Amino acid sequence: MMSSAQNALIFVGVDVSKDSLDIFRPDSNEVSKIENSETAIQEFCLKLQKKKRNVIVVMEATGGYETLLVNQLAKHDVQAAVANPRQVRAFARGLGIDPKTGAMDARGLARFGEVVRPKPVAMDPKAPVRVAFIRTISPIKGWPAFAALVRPFSMKAGHEFIAFGLPPRESRS
Repeated sequence: MMSSAQNALIFVGVDVSKDSLDIFRPDSNEVSKIENSETAIQEFCLKLQKKKRNVIVVMEATGGYETLLVNQLAKHDVQAAVANPRQVRAFARGLGIDPKTGAMDARGLARFGEVVRPKPVAMDPKAPVRVAFIRTISPIKGWPAFAALVRPFSMKAGHEFIAFGLPPRESRS
């Protein structure tokens, strides 16, 4: 019989940038930095697969830099949650945290995962994530707003629009 400690989820925080990934693993209190490349991410995924406990990798949406990581996690059957950066910043502000480095961001993302418990994305390792940013109408007159058209993994057609502003004019009622 597994103990509740062995059955508990581990939320690994990853701060994604163009060139590197800052990683915080709360189970070992380990902070590391790896290259944002396919081989480095595969090694990271293999380490996570060796865990005997359930792991969810939490990262912010970065406009596409997270795509390689999400695809590799899917190939290795490791759950991933992609969080809205605005929500993560508001969470950190609420805790009185002002992360200045990638390592601090990774810690904050792990904590965000523990408290908020974001839903992992549906994963089909054969279907890569595609992201396109579309300019849309802002709720504040004169301010540009952007939305993301995302069709991750096995999402059904018609459900792929995730807006960080207003939905496109034709879909509003």
